[in-house]
Amino acid sequence: QPIIGEDGWLSLAARACPEAWVGPPKTMRLEEYLQTQEAYKGKPYTEIKEIAREIKQDLCRDPDAYVWVAVGHRKDQDDAIGYGWYKKSEEGVVAKNLPGNQARVRAIKRWVREVYPEAKAKMKESTATWMERAKDVKEVQRVIEAEYHIVTEEPLKLGEKTGEKVEAAATSTPAAGEKYPNDQLECEGFHLDLQWLKESQRELKWSNETLKTFLTSEYKVSPTGTLQDVIKRLTREQVEEFVEEFQRRVTEKQGKLSD
Repeated sequence: QPIIGEDGWLSLAARACPEAWVGPPKTMRLEEYLQTQEAYKGKPYTEIKEIAREIKQDLCRDPDAYVWVAVGHRKDQDDAIGYGWYKKSEEGVVAKNLPGNQARVRAIKRWVREVYPEAKAKMKESTATWMERAKDVKEVQRVIEAEYHIVTEEPLKLGEKTGEKVEAAATSTPAAGEKYPNDQLECEGFHLDLQWLKESQRELKWSNETLKTFLTSEYKVSPTGTLQDVIKRLTREQVEEFVEEFQRRVTEKQGKLSD
């Protein structure tokens, strides 16, 4: 799965939507955000923390999660907010010693996706044009690849490596008028590569029932129906988390086999 940092997401929106861009969002911890709201002004911090715990439970089913808020807008529109969180169950999986920063970046990512939903599609079109013009000019291609890796989505087959990562399986929704391929499962604006999923399951020796048990335990969704039925009950954020976690397990196992 292409990975992009905080600056990359903001650059994506600024470059793709210059007519609407008015700067990056403000970011703060959920507790700090609540203290800026009229309804909570004057309340003691202990009460604010309890309110924040209730909100965290609703957001991600973890009252002790790190939750950040990104607040900003596009030109001629009101403020919009994006929440990002890092759950206790993720400790040791991603972010290492920077769980708050991981939550902050996720908040910015969600904010860009919701406030500038057209940004990624526009940048994909621009990048395709630039790559075509560049042709064999390797230096130009290298710069484009480095800055806009988020919009290159040609998947690698399982086992092919990009540094320490194997290309994963969740990409954005098709353009208007296009249909999902038969081997893709639609999940709230993403489609999941079912071939990648099957190959990953074989790599880990996970049956469909094993994976269903993992998903229902981790995300508290109903186990009724097929594996695909269970996956469809996940939110977009949960699909992204699941892909990251499953890919981490596959990469870790391949690393052990190669040792």
